[in-house]
Amino acid sequence: DAVNHLQCWSRGAEDPAVVSEFAMRWLSRKVGLEFVKMCYAHEAVQKNPAWSGWVFELEFLTRLRLAVESGASIELEADGEEEKIEWHVPRRETFKDLSAVTELATKGRLAGGCWLVPETWNQGGYDAAFLEGTTLRAVQVTRAKVHGFKLDYVASLVNAVVASGLQVAMVEVYLVARGADEVRVGDVRGDLRAWGFGNQPESIRIVRLLEANTSA
Repeated sequence: DAVNHLQCWSRGAEDPAVVSEFAMRWLSRKVGLEFVKMCYAHEAVQKNPAWSGWVFELEFLTRLRLAVESGASIELEADGEEEKIEWHVPRRETFKDLSAVTELATKGRLAGGCWLVPETWNQGGYDAAFLEGTTLRAVQVTRAKVHGFKLDYVASLVNAVVASGLQVAMVEVYLVARGADEVRVGDVRGDLRAWGFGNQPESIRIVRLLEANTSA
C-alpha cells in the first residue's frame, strides 16, 4: 500500500512544512490563513525558493476559497498606481481537465462571474482564471525574479469555454507577485491575438497581493 504525506518536519522547525506542490494544492481546499502564516515561518529555515513559491500559491488559492465563503475581495496593487485593485470572488469552481470546463459552462455554472482553479498540480500557463461576461482573466502567481509565459495553455482554456457556446471576446493576463518581491516577465510564447491580447511581455500586467487578515 502507498502512503502519501502532505507535510514534513525539518530539523529545528516547530511546525510542519508542505512537502510538494501537489500537497499544496490539496491543502488549499482545506486550510485557513493561519496555516499559511505558519508555512511562511519556515522560509528562514529551509531557504528553498521552490517551496516558497508553493506557499505563495497556497496563500492565493486559499484566499480565493475563503473569499467565496466570506464575500471579501482579493486586494492587490500595481506599481505606480495609488488606487487598490479589487478582484471579487462570486464563485469558484475546480476542474480536472478542460472537458470539465466545457461541461461547467454548458450547465451555466460559469455565468455571472466565476473563478476557475485547475486541480492539476503542474498546470502550465496559469494558476487560476476568472471569467466574467466575455472577458477571461488568466492569473499566474510567482515568487521567481523572472517568470515566462506559455500562452497556448490559456488559449486552450478559452477554447474550452467557447466550446460550450459562451463567447470570450477579450483575454487579460496577470502576474501576481508577493509584497516587495522584484519580478519581471520573461519569454512569452503562444498567441492570444484572437482575443485582443498583445503577446508581448509588456502586455502582461504585474500586480502585488496585499496582506490579508491571517486570523481567517
